[in-house]
Amino acid sequence: ITGLEPDTTYHFQARSQAKIGPITKSPDQIFTTLSLLPEISEVGFTAIEENEITLEWQTTLPTKTKIEITNTETGQKVIKRDLSYLTEHHIIIPNLDPATNYSLQIISEDEQGNVSLSPVLPFTTRIWEDPPIISHVRVTTSLIPGRIERVQALVSWKTDKPASSRVFFQEGVGVREKLTLNTSLSPNLVTTHLVITTAFKPGAVYQFRVQSIDALGNISYSQDFTILTPRAEETVLDLIIQQFGEIFGFLEGRF
Repeated sequence: ITGLEPDTTYHFQARSQAKIGPITKSPDQIFTTLSLLPEISEVGFTAIEENEITLEWQTTLPTKTKIEITNTETGQKVIKRDLSYLTEHHIIIPNLDPATNYSLQIISEDEQGNVSLSPVLPFTTRIWEDPPIISHVRVTTSLIPGRIERVQALVSWKTDKPASSRVFFQEGVGVREKLTLNTSLSPNLVTTHLVITTAFKPGAVYQFRVQSIDALGNISYSQDFTILTPRAEETVLDLIIQQFGEIFGFLEGRF
């Protein structure tokens, strides 16, 4: 049977007649033709975290994907694409705001350009009440040349959840409950942190710790670290002047 419409339900009946006798008929039967569109099914969230979600679904035909994610509180939209033609789909959508209401829609397109849309799916990102975990604290220092030499320090670290960034420090070494100096708070909630400061003196020992605060106000501090900042290298002229000073000092001591 040809010439049927796709994705359409039909009724049919089979009839037969012998050379002698009446026509016999089957009961009324139905069937539905297959759709030519790539149907989307089995859509589900396999993970919803503070700043990302994981989504899985299936399509009846190999399709590439566009996902529209909308922040329902601000109306801001983000587009996520996967250009691979697949029937089993798995995608991670990162860089979301914690404890925020979103909606998304899957747009699937097959190799012939046929497009199917999923229903609009609402979801809310989570927020964990545990404070952020700080790890991978690193510091790099360098001298900034000039009339007054300064030290530039780059302090970096990671957290397991989006959080703010700040460094506390104090000159000298010792066991201290509080460090008296600190950089300004960077309020951006990130998981990879970098603070740049020029408050350190050359050739000095400093104690420092880093601080991160999550969206709920949970505060975490790292352990204390100690660094020795670089000092300026003596020039040839400095060495000559020093040697003359030692010579004249020696001669002065003899007369």
